Amino acid sequence: MNPTRMKTNVSLSTLLLCSSLSLLAQVQPVNSTSQENLVNRIVTSVANIKPGETVLIEGDKQQIDLMEALAEQVHKKGAYPMLLLETEKVAKAGALLVPEAHLAAHHKALHKLDGKADLAIILSSNIDYNAIDSQVPKAYADKRQKARQQVHNGQEEDLRTAKTVYIGLPTKAVAEANGLAYGTYEQMTNAALAVDYETIAAKGKKIAAMLKTGKKVQITTANGSDFTFDLASRSVIINDGVISEEDIKSSVKLDRYVTLPSGFIVVSGVETSANGKVFVARDRLYGNTGEEKITNLSFDFVDGKMTNLKAATNQAFLEKILTDADPRMNQFAGFAIGLNPALKVLSDEKQDYRPIEAEGLVSLLLGGNDLWGGTNKVKEGIGFAIEKANVSIDGKVIVKDGKLMPDKLTTSN
Repeated sequence: MNPTRMKTNVSLSTLLLCSSLSLLAQVQPVNSTSQENLVNRIVTSVANIKPGETVLIEGDKQQIDLMEALAEQVHKKGAYPMLLLETEKVAKAGALLVPEAHLAAHHKALHKLDGKADLAIILSSNIDYNAIDSQVPKAYADKRQKARQQVHNGQEEDLRTAKTVYIGLPTKAVAEANGLAYGTYEQMTNAALAVDYETIAAKGKKIAAMLKTGKKVQITTANGSDFTFDLASRSVIINDGVISEEDIKSSVKLDRYVTLPSGFIVVSGVETSANGKVFVARDRLYGNTGEEKITNLSFDFVDGKMTNLKAATNQAFLEKILTDADPRMNQFAGFAIGLNPALKVLSDEKQDYRPIEAEGLVSLLLGGNDLWGGTNKVKEGIGFAIEKANVSIDGKVIVKDGKLMPDKLTTSN
């Protein structure tokens, strides 16, 4: 089950997993030193691998060398690796060839491995899922989406393993899809993979301390956003690039879920407490038949519900996503703040890059949030990037114009 096949709007775990596009591309060769450093970091610190664990390693044909290197080190830990290879031909068969009568059974089969392994290491795919999805007839895509809903039926879906590490490797196609020069994107991604995650964790803990004790959050922007919501001592998730012993013992499943490059903090809010105006300059959403750009999106929150939705482009596309989904998907869920200083928001008429981990970027989240401490158990969700936002907790500004205000952060407990 490749994470890119989960890129339809199916809860925050999808949003966090797929903060970059996974498109068909030639991954640039990783030099031996960089690969060795990455493998060692994943095996020795990030994934917290223990003797006797089973480890799924998932990638495509272009990533076999890295998969093998990871598997060797897993063996050295006394754990047992299992390699799962995804190919474009097989992915296309899964998208196009499943008989309509068996769509629900096929989707259910995707989850047979859920909870069966101790760790999954998933490499960002080079398969062009957008191109595959563009070949899917609309009626068939709609039936597949209904089959997914039928399988879940509002029930809680476990994360696929006890621990998950997703690695977003740079590719030329991802750079092109985001309107970036490849050299810029590659350098930024590699720098983000190599940052000091202990520093990120320290920043996250300071913000978490304020969120755990705070009462109300206000988010504003110069272009019209102004909304508030209540916190109510909800769990705070820090994706700091390491699955610690504390994370393993946590009752919150997303604590054992790491994306690399890493660095963001997320918290649910009281689902019915959000009120005010939201404006989103640019974003991209993934529907049943591919991805579309959304520009100049605005809507209101009234008691946590999204209303009065308008967009300059692809408003009908977004409305269909919401219409086809469980009604609980348009419920306020929470928000995230990026913490990785090496990742930047590059957003204009050409550049279209807003990684959730970019330091100071605010992501507004709607829909399912039970995996990270909320009460909405719907399996669908969407997120919007709020660029250059101001964030205050009980009146204390911690993000201003999209930049963290470190001098405003309290000392963590």
